[in-house]
Amino acid sequence: MLTFTLAVFLLIITPGPGVLSLAGLGATYGWRQGFRYLFGLFLGTNLVCFAVISGLATAVLADTIIRTMLLIISVVYLVYISLSIAIAGSKKCIYPYYKTGSYIRFNTLVHQSKSICG
Repeated sequence: MLTFTLAVFLLIITPGPGVLSLAGLGATYGWRQGFRYLFGLFLGTNLVCFAVISGLATAVLADTIIRTMLLIISVVYLVYISLSIAIAGSKKCIYPYYKTGSYIRFNTLVHQSKSICG
């Protein structure tokens, strides 16, 4: 039980990818987009928790055909996301959020340009 308690404690105090991506999105695009992203994280997390608690995940994953299909779909999706990030290069830009006071700091970082592009 001590090992479990230590693992839970460490998982709670360290920020995960959801927290870090929310901070980045909120800093870049503002609180409205950040709030929409937060709502999506909240909804997705609770749907997964409901599926696990209700036993739905166990029932679905008990079938080997469904489990294999979900595995293949997951791998294809992750490869697609990875490749789209890897080959994006300078096609994707980060635009500053002009309605906050962070524009001045951001603008000095990009040397008076409107965006950061390749």
